[in-house]
Amino acid sequence: ALREVEEILEEEEERLDGVELVAPELQFARSVGAAVRRQADGMLREALRSLNQPSLTTALQVFFSLGCLRDKVEEAVAAAA
Repeated sequence: ALREVEEILEEEEERLDGVELVAPELQFARSVGAAVRRQADGMLREALRSLNQPSLTTALQVFFSLGCLRDKVEEAVAAAA
């Protein structure tokens, strides 16, 4: 659901920016997306450090749902090398 909201916001950003009625909702959606990514990034780093498979699985599932799994796995592999 978050991925779909972000895609819509990206597509309609020009039309929606400046509309006072939706401005707080746009900001909220953007902040939620950023918070989810930060939390999943932290969970991924910690899971790799501690070899915690359930946390690793959860973090990877979040990135899959957000459509950025490949990029995050590549970042994690590069950071570990």
